Amino acid sequence: MGAVVDRGTPATDLAARRVAELAISDQDVYPDGAVFLAADLPDFGRIIHRELLEGSAIVVIYPDGRERLVEPRDPRRETSARARSTSDAPRGIRRFFGRS
Repeated sequence: MGAVVDRGTPATDLAARRVAELAISDQDVYPDGAVFLAADLPDFGRIIHRELLEGSAIVVIYPDGRERLVEPRDPRRETSARARSTSDAPRGIRRFFGRS
């Protein structure tokens, strides 16, 4: 599990806590290689776009504590990126984006 963290936004702090909790738990909540991204970052749009192009599953953490899993488009199925609840995805963390 990797992390890039510069605390300073409410969503970044929540996401950092969530990643720390997952590191010591045995929950299977997120897809393997999921990227955590704080929604209140100034460059949120640029980062999420880049990660979707790389094929990453992204866990967006909002300042109010909500989270949303965004999965990239599967070109074999010709579907667009989709968002879903994180309650039914397998666990794994690839990157965490805090404030840059």
